[in-house]
Amino acid sequence: MANHTHKGACMCGAVQIEAKGDPVWTATCHCADCRHATGAAMAGFAGYETENVKIEGGDFCEFESSTNTRRGFCGKCGTRLTCRMESYPTQTHFHVGIFEDADVFAPMGNVYVKDKLKWVHLEENIPSFQTTPNAEKN
Repeated sequence: MANHTHKGACMCGAVQIEAKGDPVWTATCHCADCRHATGAAMAGFAGYETENVKIEGGDFCEFESSTNTRRGFCGKCGTRLTCRMESYPTQTHFHVGIFEDADVFAPMGNVYVKDKLKWVHLEENIPSFQTTPNAEKN
C-alpha cells in the first residue's frame, strides 16, 4: 500500500478525500462518543499524518463533539468522514467505510474496550486496549 493513494467520498459525492500511502495506524474504537457520533456499535478508523491527506469539497464541515475533538462530515448528506483530536495534533483519522478500498484497512487493534458493548466480540488475533496504547504505556 505504501505508494498507493486511497480515495473516497461522502455518500452524495460532494466531499472527496485522498490519503497517500499507509496509515499510521488502523483501529476499531468502542468509545461511547464514537458510538454516539456514528450510530454504530463501534467505529473503524485509519489514522494518517495530515500532510498526506486531501479533503476537497465546499460541503466539508467540522464540529467540536467534545473537548479537544473535532468531527468532520458532509454538510449536504451528513456522512461522517473524519475525527481530529488534540492528543494527535498531526493526524487526521478517517472512517474507513468512506474509502473505495475500505477492505484494506483491517484494524491493528481495538481501543476504548472499557466502553465496548457487552454483545460485541473482539478478534483475538489483534491487541485490545482499555483506552489507547499511548495512555496505557504511561
